Amino acid sequence: FGRMWRGKTNASNNSTSTSSTENTDSWPMWTVWLWQWETVLIYFGAMVGKFDGDVWVSGNAMYYVMHCTDECIGIYNPDFLFNRALPSKLMTWGALGVEFLAPFTIWFCGIPRNITLFATTMLLIGMDVSMNMSTFEWYGILGWSLFLIQRQDYDHSESSKSSVKRRGISYWRVLLDGSVFVFVIVSASSMALPLRSIRNVTPHWFSEIVAPVADWNTDFKYDYVRPVAELIGTQQGVWTLYSGGYDGSTVKLSVEAVLHNGTILTWHSPKWQDLGRWEHKLLYNHMAYYKHLSDCDDEDDYMCEEQESLYRKLLKDGAFGDVQESELVSLTLWEEEEYPPPPPENLGWWDTLKQPLITSERKELSWMDFGSEEDEDFEGD
Repeated sequence: FGRMWRGKTNASNNSTSTSSTENTDSWPMWTVWLWQWETVLIYFGAMVGKFDGDVWVSGNAMYYVMHCTDECIGIYNPDFLFNRALPSKLMTWGALGVEFLAPFTIWFCGIPRNITLFATTMLLIGMDVSMNMSTFEWYGILGWSLFLIQRQDYDHSESSKSSVKRRGISYWRVLLDGSVFVFVIVSASSMALPLRSIRNVTPHWFSEIVAPVADWNTDFKYDYVRPVAELIGTQQGVWTLYSGGYDGSTVKLSVEAVLHNGTILTWHSPKWQDLGRWEHKLLYNHMAYYKHLSDCDDEDDYMCEEQESLYRKLLKDGAFGDVQESELVSLTLWEEEEYPPPPPENLGWWDTLKQPLITSERKELSWMDFGSEEDEDFEGD
C-alpha cells in the first residue's frame, strides 16, 4: 500500500518537476495490479464456492441469510424484500450473477468495466446496509475501484530529465519490485485460487484436467508457500463465506461453572438478535470473537489458548457473581447452533419465508478442572 503512493508523493515533492506527465509517469503500477488481482481472487473464490452446492442456484440463499442472527442483521432488512419468496430469490440470483460475471468483465475497459464497477459497488453497499460484516464491503469497494487506475504511456521526448531519471533506475530496485510482485502473485494464487471447488462444479472431463493441478498446488502450498506466508503475515485461503452449502446457522456459546457445594452457574454468549441494529455494527468484533472461539481443535493451540482466556476473563469480570477459584470444581464450554429448517415448498411468489429456528444438541468444546491437584489443567475436546 505504501509503495503504491510513494512514487506519486516523491514526484509531487520534486521541486524540479515541470509537468504533470512526470508525476503520472512515476506511478508504480505493479502495486495496483497486485491489489486488483487480490480482489478478483477473493470474488472468484466466492463465486465458484456458491456453485458448489444448490443453495444459491436454487435461489434459497437469502432464505438462510434472513434466519442468521449474527452477521445477517443489518441496519435495514425490510420485510418486503427478505421475507417474501420472489424478492428473496431475485436478490439471490442477482448477487450470484454479479459475482459470476465481475471477475471476467472487469478486465475489459470501457462500458463493461463501468457496468461491473457500478454493479459490484451497489452489491457491496447493499450488503453493508443489510448485513454486518465489519469493513469487508468497504475494502471490496476500494479493491474494485482500483480498476479505475490505468497505466498510460507518454512521449518523454520533451522531457529529458524524465528520460534520464527512468534510465537511472537502479538494478536492485527493479529486482526487488519484480521479486515482490512475482512472490505475491504466485503465493496468493496458490492459497486463494479455488481449484478444488472448480473440480467439484465443472464437467467430468474438465475436472480430470484440474485434479492433478489441484493436487500439485496442495503440496506446493503446504511445503513452500504457507511457511513463508505465515512468517510474514500474508497467509489467506479461499473465500468460502456463504458458499453453496450455507445453512444460516448461528453459533451460541455457554460456560457452566460447577461449585463444590453442587451449585451450577451458567454464562451465555450475547443474544445478538436482541440487540439494536446499530449495536450489531458497533459490536461486530465481539460477535466475531464468540463466533470463532469454537474453531479450536487439538492442532490449533492458539484457539485453545483463547478458550482458556475466556474462562479467565469470565472469572475476572464476575460473570458468575463473586465466585472465587477456590469454590470451583470445573468450568465447561458448550456450543450449540440455531438454524432454520429447509425452505418451505410450494410457496406463492409473495408468501412469507420466516420460520422458527431449530436448536441443535449441545456439544462440549473444552473444560477446565479446578478440583484436582493440577488446577491449571486444560483439555480441548
